[in-house]
Amino acid sequence: MAPIFTPIVGNYYQGDAVTIPLFPRMLTKNVTAKDVYELLASYYKDERFIRVIPNESEAYLEDGYFNLMQCNGTNYLDLFIFGHRDQILLVSRFDNLGKGASGAAIQNMNIMLGFDEGIGLEGEGVL
Repeated sequence: MAPIFTPIVGNYYQGDAVTIPLFPRMLTKNVTAKDVYELLASYYKDERFIRVIPNESEAYLEDGYFNLMQCNGTNYLDLFIFGHRDQILLVSRFDNLGKGASGAAIQNMNIMLGFDEGIGLEGEGVL
């Protein structure tokens, strides 16, 4: 299947979202959005900067809308899983100016040098 381009356009200068559509009919096993949430929540449970948002939660929505800039100024990446029987949509939200290549370089350098991985990253009370 060809990739699906889904632009997310809005009045913002910082913040990014990446979407990945899944089609349950194309998977080898019957999977729901809740199954995908449980798998990702389990996989990332010990990751300090990745938050898998409960699929029934509106806590990370603002006035019912997906706020693309919610992670700005932080090193967090939020994962959302939306869907129904025929389609599942994975959406990640992050600060493209902080969690981009430069933030990843700082985080990886900290890990390689044996430091706390959050040192020097925005949203961690250092910068």
